Amino acid sequence: MNNFLVFWAEDTIFILFLVLPWLWFTGQRKLARTAGLSAGLAWLISKFIKDFFYIHRPFPLRLMDGSLPSLHTAVSFAISFAVYRRLPKFGLVLLFLSGSIGVSRVILGIHYPVDVFAGAGLGVATAWALDTYHSK
Repeated sequence: MNNFLVFWAEDTIFILFLVLPWLWFTGQRKLARTAGLSAGLAWLISKFIKDFFYIHRPFPLRLMDGSLPSLHTAVSFAISFAVYRRLPKFGLVLLFLSGSIGVSRVILGIHYPVDVFAGAGLGVATAWALDTYHSK
């Protein structure tokens, strides 16, 4: 069970990244760009916050960056919410997947719940902002 949780918390995000080329090759190129840019922006903002506003992680790990916000959650929600805005049914599946990534990171003691909520909010905000800007 623990190995599955570790896999889910660390590697499931790559499934979301595989959505980007799938979108591109199925003709949803603008959506693929928006989702990819949203993920990149969420990553940059998360790294900035982690580096300049360091908060210890709940469990002593060898990870050197801060806990807040959850980078995995921010990036996964950025992709998922960008997709949700254009393809709601598929986006709901991805949002559920993103939420489960965040929950698994809390269960494993990698993040506090507030880290995951902050990451989810950041991901949704970046996807919303870029989709709104990109749709004009």
